[in-house]
Amino acid sequence: MRFFLGRFLILLVLLRTYFIPIYLIIIGIVLKYRTTVPKNSTLEPKCGNCKYYENCDLCDYNICTNYKENKPTLWESILSYKELFTNKQFLLGAAFLFVYNFAPGYGTPLMFIERDIFKWSGTFMGMVSALSSGLGIIGAILYFKYSKYINIKKCLFWSVFLIGITNLCYLYFTPVSAIIYACIFSVLGMFIFLNLMSFMAKSTLPGKEATSFALLCSVNNLAGTASTLVGAWFYPLLGLKTIIILASLSAFLSLPILKRLEIK
Repeated sequence: MRFFLGRFLILLVLLRTYFIPIYLIIIGIVLKYRTTVPKNSTLEPKCGNCKYYENCDLCDYNICTNYKENKPTLWESILSYKELFTNKQFLLGAAFLFVYNFAPGYGTPLMFIERDIFKWSGTFMGMVSALSSGLGIIGAILYFKYSKYINIKKCLFWSVFLIGITNLCYLYFTPVSAIIYACIFSVLGMFIFLNLMSFMAKSTLPGKEATSFALLCSVNNLAGTASTLVGAWFYPLLGLKTIIILASLSAFLSLPILKRLEIK
């Protein structure tokens, strides 16, 4: 029974991580097909009601008919998405996202330390997690208040150093420090996460916003999954402290890519 339950939970995690971005990609392609201006037409709609090529009281019926006759096929709309794999800045942004988020994971060993060495109960661990999540709202409020004044590229640059330092903090892990880390790092983590989401939004391609954002989300999720797997593989070979040091150093691998990015 436990075997099948474990398999079912793994399947749910995979669906949550990868199915939603794939679904968004398909929706983006369909919407692009439905709303693309015909490639061979120089006519412009005279009002917003014509954007779906339907007749309305304010526009010439022949214009709408011409749009319908010259609208590209679904296959032509799909082929237009080759820009996602040829646009240098978009590919650099995806590479940066992966390297920025990839680091050998060590969250599970810390959880076992809290349970087996600190003797924390599941209820207490849940209370700490709830407290840290609640404090994350402070980071969201701070970003909302100051986001208009923030240079996203500079913020990403300094966040790399902050991530490296916060990883090294876990070399000293006691019951008191664990609670302090959970509270402080949740605020900083939310602020950094929202800045990263802003970067992803600004990295989308014009006219393909939904699909390109979904692809970037997939890259982000893939980096998180790869981090967990690599951390699980390294743990019995290298030990916890070595993994923490590697995670801290791996954050700096994204700086050469960041330097080449042109963020709007």
